[in-house]
Parts: sequence; structure tokens; C-alpha cells
Amino acid sequence: MDAMSGTAGRDPRMDTIEAAVRDGDFARAQDILATFSDTPEGNPQRLALEAACAAGRGDFDEAVRIWRRCDELFGLVGEDLGAFGLALEQSGRIPDALSVYRRLQVTREGDCLGAWEEARLQGLLGEHAAVLNVLEAALQTAPSRKIEIRLRAVRARRAAIVGRFAEALADYVLLARLQPQNPRGLLGQVQVHLKNFDEASARAALAEAAARHPDDMRLLGSEARLLLQYGDDDAFVVFVGKLAALPLSDDVYRGLISNLFRSRVWFFTEELRRRLLAAAGDAGRQEILLGVLSRQVSSPDENLSAARKAMDGLAAHPDSPAGLAARVRLATALIEAGLLAEAETMAGQLAISVRDWPHAPAIMGELLEWMAVRRGDVEAARRAYWRRRRMHAHNDRTDELDCVRMPPGAPPEVAVVCQLRNERVMLPAFFQHYRALGIERFVMIDNGSTDGSFEHLLAQPDVELYRTYAPFRRAESGNAWTNPLIGRPDYVRTLCLRVDADEHLVYPHYETRPIAMLWRHMQAEGSEVLAGFMLDMFPETTDQLQAEDFVAASTFYDLPPEPAPATSCPYVAHRGGPRRRFMDGPAVLLTKCSGLRGGGAVEQVHMSHFASPATVSSVSMALLHYKFRPDVFERAVRVAGERQYASGSQSYSRYGSLQTDQRRMLRSDDTRVFNGSAGLVANGVLRSTPAWDDGVRPAPVRAG
Repeated sequence: MDAMSGTAGRDPRMDTIEAAVRDGDFARAQDILATFSDTPEGNPQRLALEAACAAGRGDFDEAVRIWRRCDELFGLVGEDLGAFGLALEQSGRIPDALSVYRRLQVTREGDCLGAWEEARLQGLLGEHAAVLNVLEAALQTAPSRKIEIRLRAVRARRAAIVGRFAEALADYVLLARLQPQNPRGLLGQVQVHLKNFDEASARAALAEAAARHPDDMRLLGSEARLLLQYGDDDAFVVFVGKLAALPLSDDVYRGLISNLFRSRVWFFTEELRRRLLAAAGDAGRQEILLGVLSRQVSSPDENLSAARKAMDGLAAHPDSPAGLAARVRLATALIEAGLLAEAETMAGQLAISVRDWPHAPAIMGELLEWMAVRRGDVEAARRAYWRRRRMHAHNDRTDELDCVRMPPGAPPEVAVVCQLRNERVMLPAFFQHYRALGIERFVMIDNGSTDGSFEHLLAQPDVELYRTYAPFRRAESGNAWTNPLIGRPDYVRTLCLRVDADEHLVYPHYETRPIAMLWRHMQAEGSEVLAGFMLDMFPETTDQLQAEDFVAASTFYDLPPEPAPATSCPYVAHRGGPRRRFMDGPAVLLTKCSGLRGGGAVEQVHMSHFASPATVSSVSMALLHYKFRPDVFERAVRVAGERQYASGSQSYSRYGSLQTDQRRMLRSDDTRVFNGSAGLVANGVLRSTPAWDDGVRPAPVRAG
């Protein structure tokens, strides 16, 4: 029997106190409790109410003390045991809270309360695998169809988060059958299909939901999510016009519009903004829409200020789940703001907070890995990363690749890995550049080209050729193809250069030293990743943007901005580039980890911008990025329509402004002329070392 539900010898004042607790009036409840001078402290009802009051006023340590005494005296069960677990959780005693929730699973199987609470807490900590294990066990003993439905809904959401799409879809399909009157199962299917970049299936599930539940407003959220991923400008305007006719609250309208646009709003043209405002309807809706359209990317200082403010509200409970998350957020913001010493101190304090846990929770993973690398322990960071990585479905989609040709022989010292679609115009210069660096093996993935790219690749004897028609975006922008190819065991002694067809990798002395020589230098110093950033190359004026010989025409570049620290390898983030001033958009992420040791110890993340924990070469590289090529405007239209790139490829809609502005001078005060690697080193684009300059054996590089 729960302590607060007992009736034997019950004082009628208890009902008043319980009502005050339910209403959140803990001061009144405490005042009434103070009148119980003749009530023994060991009374279970009084102890339960005192614990509830302590928790209500935020004194979780006191609540834990009271619940412990009540448990020792009477043995807690049911909701009281759950309340004890919650007090432990909020006071920062996470392992103890998990133990209580597991105890609750044994003592109260009828409603799966313990399973709910453990799954919720593990989810807050980012422990997705643990959540799924708890829910799977609970499903085996679910006492009713109602509880089974609830368990499946939670499990489906969590399975989708970690990329276990087949499991998530199976649960949502069953939910749609078990609850035909509720659109949750069908809308869940929409979300899974969108995560899996299956547009046709997502549209079919949404259409079925609309046919079954035509008046359910929840469908609007799924429609907004689908349009965010696949909608064009016209579809945005139609949807905004549709919302104008619906009786939505301001908060609901703002949420739908925000989810509709997300990061795509940063690339909207002025014409699209005008069309959206015209479709919005009344002045109130226009004002909300204008606020969303005006959002900009937050600066590191703004992120830091928001993180400090969030931490202030949780300072009293720093080891609670919310407190841990806020501390991770603040430490990450400190890193990105360049306050590395303060960030390392905070990361060290977080490590102390969880030192008695079996392992650090996943929400701390990237931060603690950064700290380990900074302190020189790359191997510890690597072990922690792969533990986190194993929680997610291993996205190996090489089964989508048809191997057209496999050259004989073992892998070379250095190989190029590239996936492409319709890049025929770029390929001659691409092969010429990399062959001049000494590349003897090109691992090329043709993604359904129709312009002769595949046939050109087939004619190259040094190409290991694959072909696929699967969506590039579903393959994590190619990572699900390239990471497994790079990770093949026989590539463990190979430096793999993951580059695009419009990227020409350069490094100090590339004119006279083959890339294999740099790889030997890297191995001697113990580094595994060759990092740098994209250097956008451009011509002098806009009328040269489509020059046939784009390499000869695009001889200019802008001086790079100072990089900001980052938590992921290579531990810096370069943002900027001339595209920002050419087309008035946000700063582009330029960082690239293009070269990495094969064999599977290191993989690329966030496309090829970052990598898993690794030691970075003391010598850097740059990617001469030839965005402006003979087919630049035709390609921009095609890519924008295919929606396979980040932010729904919305950035490509801005290229038209360059096409209509002929003879515009593209140079600025920060523009320099490309004249080889020495100039790039002098201008801070490339980083060299005396050992590499002198061609001597380097000392081992210190991680971090």
C-alpha cells in the first residue's frame, strides 16, 4: 500500500495537505504539517507528505533523506517508490535512481511504472540502447493492450532516433492497426520515412493519414516536416496560405512556421520572402512570419550567453539530468567561444560527477572525448566514441553499390575516394590534378549520372568503380558508402583522400613532393587525419563564372577568417568564404577532414567536415574548391530541385543573383591571387612545419 494512500488511523487534515501538494501549494502544506506536533515522526503518511513538500520547494537532498527513512521503516512501493527515485534523480544520485526504478519494475509490474521511469531517465542521459532494452523487456510482460500501445509508441520514437528504421516502422505500422482512430501510427511512419529519406513512402503515409483523419491538426506538423525536406519555394507559399485559413493559436502557428523553414530560411531570396508574407494573410500572422524570416545564425557569444543563463537556473542541482545537460551545453559553448581553459575545467568537473558510474553518459560523450584528446589521450577518446557509436545502427549502405570494376593488386599508399553525380565537365581536371600528386587508385562512386560521367570513369584504368541510383542524402551524404570502403581492413596502411569532383587537394610543397611522401611523414609523427578547409576559388568578374577552363579562370581566393575551436576532430571550425558576400547568405562551414587512415579506426562524421577522435597531422591541407564552373547555373537549378544537400539545397537558389549581375567585380580587399603552396602558407591558408619543409623525420605530434 502506498504511504500516501493509507486510511487506517488517518487524520482528516491529511486530505487538506494532500490537496495542497497536488495544487503545488507546498508552503500551505508545510504549515499544516507543522501542526502535527503529536504525530509520531515515523508515521508513513506524514513522512510521504514531508518528502513531497521538500521536493516541491526544490530541496531534493531533504526529500531523499525523508524517503530513505520511510523506506527503511515501512518499505516503499508503487508511486512512493517512484517519487523516491525522482528525488534521487533530481539530487544528482543517478545510479541510485536507476536502482530504485529497477526495484519498482519488480514490485509494480502491472503498469510498467518502473520501466517508464528508467526509460525516461536513460533517454535524458542519451543512453538510447539502454532505453530500447528496457522497453523491449517491458513489452514482454505488458499487462494490457493500452500499455502495450504506449510502450510501442515510445520504442518506435527511440528506434528512429538511433537509425533502427525497420524496427521503428514495424511498431508504427502495428500502432496504426491497433488504433485506427488515432493518426499517431501513420504520422510516425511519415517521420521514419523522412529520416530514411524515402520521399515517396512519406508522402503515401501522409496521404493515408489525411484520408483517414482529415480534420486532425496534427497532420500539419508532419506536412511541414515533409516540405522542409522536399518542398520547393512554391510549396512553401501554398502551405503558408493554407495556414492563413486555419484557426490556429499564435504559438501553434509560430511552431509550424519555424519547423517548416528551419535552416532553409537563411538562404531565402527576397522574392520568396515577399511571396510568403503576401500569403500569410492578416497583420498578426505576417508579424509572426516576419519574426521567423528574420532569424539569423547565433554567434558563439550569443550561444555562450544563453548557455550561462540556462545554467544559472540549475545551479542548485548541477548533477541532475537537466543540470548535467546544461553543464555540457555550457562547456561546449565555452569551447566554441575560445575559452578553452574554462571549458576544460568544466569538463573535468563533469568527469568527476560521473566517476563512480559504469561509464560516462552519452550526452557527455563528445565533450569528454574532446578533453581526452586535449590532454593527449586519443585512445581513450576513441574508445568512448565507438561506445557511443555502437548505440546507433551502423549505417553501412555499401549493399546499394554495384561494383563495376575492381583493379588488381593491393591498395596503394594513398587513394582518392569520391562519390559524384553528373560531374563530367570536372573530371579531366580532377584526374590531372590527383595523378600529378602521385595517386594511382581512384575509388569512384557514380550516383546515377546521366551526362557521361560514368562512361568517362569506366575508361580510366586506375579507377575502382561503383555505381548506385540510391539517394545520396539517405547515405548520410555519402558517408554510408565511403566510410565502409575506407574502413576495409586491407586499407589500414592507406591514406584515403575523400574529396568531391570540384575539390583539388593541395598541401605545402605539393608541387614537388608526392602525396605519398606526406603520408609517410604523417605516419612518422603518429597522425591519422589530414585536415584543413575548402578554399573557394573564383574569377575576377561574374561574366567569367562559366569559363570553359575554370581552373585557369578561377585564380582568386579570399583570406580565411580565424577558425573557432570545435569539439570534433580536427578540433577547429572554419566558417566564411566568398560565397557569403557574393550571395548574402550565412557563413559556410568550410572545415574538412579529407585525408584519413583507412582500416576503420577513424571515420568521417557530419559529411566529410569532421572525423571521429584522431591525431591530426601537423601539416595541413586545403581544398581548392571550384564551385564556379562551365555549368554552374544549370547545376544550381538541378541540385536545388533534387533536395539532396543540407538545408534542402536551399542555398543553390541564390546562385541566380550572380547570373543576372553581369560584369560584377568579385574581388575584395581580402582577395589574393593563387600562386602555389608557398603563397598559401604565407597567407595563412596552409600550415607547415620545419620538419616537413626540410624533409626530415618529424617528432611525434602531441594530440590536442
